[in-house]
Amino acid sequence: VSTVAPIHIAQLLTYMKLLNQSIGLMINFNCPTFLKRAKKPM
Repeated sequence: VSTVAPIHIAQLLTYMKLLNQSIGLMINFNCPTFLKRAKKPM
């Protein structure tokens, strides 16, 4: 995807809740330096 939309964050948060995880990491591999664009929702 070209940008991370709010629906992507919502999907990650849903997976985190279903798996009973407190930390999730969303990485958009569609950018040259994806580590600068990584988001860590809490």
